[in-house]
This record gives sequence, structure tokens and C-alpha cells, in this order.
Amino acid sequence: MIGTTISHYKILEKLGEGGMGIVYRAHDTTLDRDVALKFLPQDLTTSHEERTRFIHEAKAVSALDHANICTIHEVGETPDGRLFIAMGYYEGESLAKKIQKGRLRVEDAADIAIQIAEGLQAAHENGIIHRDIKSGNIIVTDKGQVKILDFGLARRSGFSKLTRTGATVGTAAYMSPEQARGEKLDQRSDLWSLGVVLYEMVTGKLPFRGEHEAAILYSVVNEQPKPIEASISDISPELIHIINRTLEKNPAERYKSAEDMLIDLRRLKKETSSTGFKSTGSGYRRSTIRRKQISIMLVAVIFVIIMIVSVLFFSKESTQINPDWKLRTLQIPLTIHWDVPGISGDGKYIAFSGRDDKGVWGLYVMNAIQGTLRCVTSLSSQAAVDISVDGNLLLYCQANYQTNKADGSVIPFDGGPARKLVDSWQLPRFRPGGQRVGYILGWGSAPSPSGKIELWSVGIAGSDPHREFIDSLNSGSCGFAYSPDDKKVAWIRGLSGNTIQQIIIHDLDTGEERVLTSGKETIIYLDWVRDDKIVYTSDRSGIFNVWVVSAKGGNPIQITKGTHSAQTIKSSADGQRILYSELVGYSTFWNVDIAGKSSRQITFTKENQYWPAFSPDGKEIAFIVGVPSDDPSSFLTKGPMNLFVMKKDGSSRRQLTFGEEVLSEPKWSPDGKKIAYGARNLSEENDSFRTYVVELSNPGSPKYITRGIPDLWIDTLRFHVMVDSTMYVVSINGAQPTKVYEDSTFARFIEGEKYILYKDLHRGKNPSLWWIVAGNKPRDVQQKTARMLPHRPGNIKLSGNGKIFYSLSLSEIWMTSLPDGKNERIPEKVLKLEPYTTLTPSWDGKQVIFVKYAQECKLILIENLFK
Repeated sequence: MIGTTISHYKILEKLGEGGMGIVYRAHDTTLDRDVALKFLPQDLTTSHEERTRFIHEAKAVSALDHANICTIHEVGETPDGRLFIAMGYYEGESLAKKIQKGRLRVEDAADIAIQIAEGLQAAHENGIIHRDIKSGNIIVTDKGQVKILDFGLARRSGFSKLTRTGATVGTAAYMSPEQARGEKLDQRSDLWSLGVVLYEMVTGKLPFRGEHEAAILYSVVNEQPKPIEASISDISPELIHIINRTLEKNPAERYKSAEDMLIDLRRLKKETSSTGFKSTGSGYRRSTIRRKQISIMLVAVIFVIIMIVSVLFFSKESTQINPDWKLRTLQIPLTIHWDVPGISGDGKYIAFSGRDDKGVWGLYVMNAIQGTLRCVTSLSSQAAVDISVDGNLLLYCQANYQTNKADGSVIPFDGGPARKLVDSWQLPRFRPGGQRVGYILGWGSAPSPSGKIELWSVGIAGSDPHREFIDSLNSGSCGFAYSPDDKKVAWIRGLSGNTIQQIIIHDLDTGEERVLTSGKETIIYLDWVRDDKIVYTSDRSGIFNVWVVSAKGGNPIQITKGTHSAQTIKSSADGQRILYSELVGYSTFWNVDIAGKSSRQITFTKENQYWPAFSPDGKEIAFIVGVPSDDPSSFLTKGPMNLFVMKKDGSSRRQLTFGEEVLSEPKWSPDGKKIAYGARNLSEENDSFRTYVVELSNPGSPKYITRGIPDLWIDTLRFHVMVDSTMYVVSINGAQPTKVYEDSTFARFIEGEKYILYKDLHRGKNPSLWWIVAGNKPRDVQQKTARMLPHRPGNIKLSGNGKIFYSLSLSEIWMTSLPDGKNERIPEKVLKLEPYTTLTPSWDGKQVIFVKYAQECKLILIENLFK
């Protein structure tokens, strides 16, 4: 072809080729310019479908007019019937070639990703999905402009006749999971591929790799990529968030559009170029386009493999769920705790620990159909409970606060003397044969011989205890269920400092293990239903709900979609009744007048209310509202939160934010016109907060300030922001952040900038000691005049005028005034509130809001879940 002339194009050189075409550089003799000619491969010329697809590419792209999408000049045909497209030719190199020479700087990668996303946004708005976004299809010109090439796999929405059912098109390492499975695609598949490209740019490696394409596709569908922070030091949390969100296996958890992704990409670019929080990498250089050759035969083989994998791993669960399954909340006239309840093998009875109206604990059995209730024996505290498969015995494990251990005992189902089995054990369960009991050592107050988490079993007479296996990889989670044949155990393993859990299947005879789930989730409890189903409670969707997965492997299926936290779960032998507990935590606000020595409740709804903050004039309260969680006092809810403001008596409540994020404590500006708050997405870690400021007069437009969590305001323009345990001063006008004090201190200005209050975090120092220095003195003078505040353990809260409240215990709170350090104890009779409270002082220190926490537990039956 080189040297020949086709129409008015003289072929100069071959640039590359792929499964959908061969590309040459040619000179347009009519308009005196170089172009790129793409020819349909000779062996596909006779295919009407491929010819139609080729023309469709040209029509799709020619409909777009965007700076980041290659220009289409015309479609032509050679005398021997070969189709070609004349496209713009760009001096530069492919992104793949750049990456081969070294990973890109984050700021450069962000700029390229922004241009790709802008091109995709234009395509998606015109109903076009690219379906083959990869670094080899991206050109970066000599002027730094990005061009998206090769829309040969693109299609307009609804243009389905050209794609065979189940066909997988694209390049394996960049495919989305749904594309690898041959499912229907939308724009979120392109965003996944862009996430792969971004990961590749900043690490120099692809997130999903394998020795052959089938292995790569399996990795795409089933495995998580190596965390980006493992490849780059000092990584930006914004970059971690963007990549994690684009590479979510479930399309519903990714960005909904390129426009949404662009918001975060532009924030990343701004962050890396202005705030100093950025990582570095080698620069990118120039090169020419080189395309991979794809074997048509190999594609066909991979297609067959994917179809087989799809049938084996992704299809069978959906056919076994009964669409008419029912959910029923049990009506129980007791206060029950969330510790593990039990259900009988025939599903007719449940057993649980509960408290009567006098506050006395007992072990109760209830008929799940008739609702009749009886107490089997009294208890000293809440207990985990299980019922033997034959229904003859109850197993319960309750805390012994005198020995700081847990006592496990068995008792006849109909009552009688209990028999203690063993001390220091947790989460007991009958083995399917009914003659042994499994339990866990090495967790909580139950030490193990190895110091690791171990599974043990003991005979129901308390004899022959022996160890089943040691989980040396577990970092702190536990929970287990035996298979119906008693040969395997489904086991919860904690990873990454116990922030992520996975389910493994452990063979009790051979010791072989198989990972069943590998998502980024927290798993509380599980049970093995029938021969091949595992039901479990997980926050995979953001809030703890019930999920089911085949014990043979495959995609988990979400069963419940509640707004409250599902906790423990047990099932009947036939799996037709599944019992789970649902824990609802909520909080209420109490306004305490310190001088008047009075208190009153000001909120009454059962919702999670966090971090109340008085306005400077004391007339209003800003606060955060989140979805109910299992433990509202922990502030670890994974559901969305929003910012509200109300009058100090609880009236005139109004909402200021309307997002789907997790928020931090709000901070009022001194003039009462603005509120600073932190926000992160539901899927991000706690170190990913970003600071925003909202104007009360214009709440619909919060202003992004910087990374971190906001703290006290200094004046109407500046306030503190905590980033990685270090306090900075930032301005709403965009000035460069400055550090408050020395390294290894946690410091903040008080009373404007007159004083600095700090903790010394140096090794060997007592981090609970607080010091105060003059803020306007030189550093050497500050250290000579540093004064230690009266040391009292507990939480510290600052009021707007520089008073500090020390929360010492449930009945003792002290107020320390600055800068003189005067100590004053709040009268005890003002504090007649129940446990689990936190406090927030008003700016003048005369009022305090207490947050009171409470929990309610429900037991819920799922009936006829499986066909």
C-alpha cells in the first residue's frame, strides 16, 4: 500500500492496526494536508455486518464536533471494494507510548483525563458509547491536546442490530465487568475504561493483568486492583476517590455521567496545582502510534470462554430467587439486644435474649407463627443464642463481667438445668450433627494458644475440645457457619486493619481455602443455607443489608434494601425462613442552661443527629442529620448526611445541603453568615474529607475550599482546616494554606490569633496534655512562656469565645477559661442525663447541648426466599 494513491490520498507510511482496521498516514493531494486513512481489514471486507459497522463509525464520529475527538473528513472505497475513513492526522504520540516511558505526574494525568472526559461527555450527550477507550486509542498532540481515536466499536443508543447478543467487544484489560460479560452497556462502561487509563497513567501499570486475555477478563469481573496508594507515595485522596469510584464493579456505584466525573477531575487538578497536596511521577515524552494486533480467532475463543464463565458464575443466582418472597417484622413485647438470635431447623421457633419491663434479662423462645413467648431461664446480660438442628437444645453465650469472660452453656429447649461448656469463647454455633459446638478463640476477651483467631469445637457434654484451624491472616473480624454436610465452614476474614471483610470457604479436612467475596465491604454475620447458598449482612451498598451468594462462587445478590442496619442472620435448615436482626440507632438533643441549672429536650424525631453547633448569637443551632445506624455515637454511619439549621428551641428547621455524602462537624463563622463543613463520598475513607463553606443566604451553592476537615474560624475570612492530623489556616478567598504551629503538634489559634492552643505529639510526650502560648510572639519566646493547662482526661470542646469544656465522665464536666486557665465544675444536678452523651458549648459558655444516644432492635423474618 505504501507509495500508492487511493482517490486523492497518497499512502506514506503504516501507523498501526487492530481488530477493526489498519491505519496509514497519507497525503491529501487536493487540500495539501496529511491525514490518517483507516481501512477495514481485507478478510472482513466481504462481511456485510462489518462493513456496516465501519460506516457506522464514520457517521457516529462525524456527528460530533469536539476538540478532543478526532475529525472525520470522508468515507471512501477502493476499486477492489475496501472501505476507508479519512481522519485527521495529529503530530504527537499515543498515550500508551508515553506511559511505556514512565508514569505521568498526577497533574498531567489529571489534565489528560479531563480532556478525555470532555470528549466522552460530548459523545454521550449525542447517544454514542465508545466501548474501546484505552491508552492506545488516545493521542496527545505536540501541543498537549488530547484526541480520542477509533470509534470503530462505538454505537448510538438503541443501535443494537450490529452487536450480536452476548458479544464482547473492546480490549480486555480496559473492559468494564458488564462489557466482559457481554451485557448491555451505557456510558458508565466508558467511564470504567477511563478509570483504567487514569490508573495506568499514574502507576505505569494496568489494574487488571493476566497471562492471557481470559485471565484478564476473569480479573476484571472478580478481582480488585492493587490499591493505587501502594504504588505512589503521598497520594492525593481525591485521586484515590476518583479511581475507586470509576472502578466499582457495580455500574450503579460509579459516576452517573462524564459530567459528574469532570467535577472531581477538575478538583483534583486544582488541588495538585495549588494546595501542595500532590504526588510526583516521571514526565511523559513523545512517540508515534503503535496498535496491538488482535487475532480474530482468539477473540472468538475468548467470547466462548466468557459465555461459559457468565453462565457458571453470573446467571444461576438470579434464577433461584423467588420473586414473591416476603418480609415480616416479629412483634416482641420485650426490649431485645442485637446479639445473635437463633432459629430452629424447621423454622417454627426463634430464641433470643431480652429484657422485660423490669429490666431483667432472660433467654426467651418464641413461636414464629403464633407469636407465643416463654422464658426458658434468667440471664445476667444479653447473650448470643443458637438452636440445635433437631430443636432439643439451646446454646447461649453471655458476658461474665466479674471474670471479664463469656460463659457458654447448653440448656434443654423446654427448660431445665443448664450445663456450662467452656469459658472465654465467642459466637457459638451447633455443628450440623448436633453433638458438637463450634466457637472462636483469639477475639475479644477470649485468648487463643497461638495468639491468632482460631476456630474450635467441643462436645455438647463439654468434652474433647480441639482446634479446627488457625486463621493467621485475620486482622480482627470473625463469624462462621458450617456447611450442611459439616465438611466446610464459611468464614469471615478481616483485612486491611479490619476495615474490609471477605468470606472464605475453608475445607475442614484438607485445609484448602477459596475466597468467595472480595468487595470493599464490612461483613457482620453469615449463615450457610441449603447446600450452595451463603446469606450474610454487608454494607456493600452503603447501609448494612442482607445479601446472598452461591457457595460455588459468583456475584452476590442484594436481598433487602432497608434504611436501617441489618446485623446478625440465621436460617432454617431448608432455607425457607431466614431470621435477621435490625438495629436502629438514633439521637436527641437536650439544651442545658448552666446558669439556670435546667435542661430540656429540644428534638424528638428518631434519627441520627450529629454535632450540634450554636450560632455566635446563641439563637440558632447547626447540626448534621444522617440515616439511622447501628451505633450513632460512633459517627461512623455510611449513609448520606445533610446539614440543617434550626432555632435553639428546636423549631423552624431548614435544610442547607442536599447531597449523598458523609459530613463532618459544622463550624459557624464569627458573623453568623457562613458555615464550614467537611464532606466525603460514601465510598471514601475518613481521610478523604473536603472542606466547603455554605452561605446561609444562598445554601444551594456551597464553595469548595480545600482538602481536610474544618475547625474554628479565626475571622470572617479565615478558619482552621485539619489535614492528616496537622492544622492549617485557609481563606475563603483561596489564599495558600499555612500551618498553624510546629510539626508533630495539633494546634489551633484561639481568640483570633492572640494565643495558640496545642498538643505535643512528639514521641515520649504525653499527648493528652494541652499547652497555650502567645500567638503573636516569636517561636523561641513562645516556648519559654508555654503554660500547661490543668490536665484532666477526656474529650475537649471549644466554645467561640475561647472557653474549653472537658468531658471527664458521665457525671463530671469541667469548664476551663482561657487564657487564665480558671477551672469551674458544672453542677452535677444539671447533668441528670442517661449515658452515651456528648456535649457542645455555646459561644458565651452559658449553654450546652447534650446529644443523647439510644438503640432499638427488631427481629425480622424473610420467608420463601428461594425457589
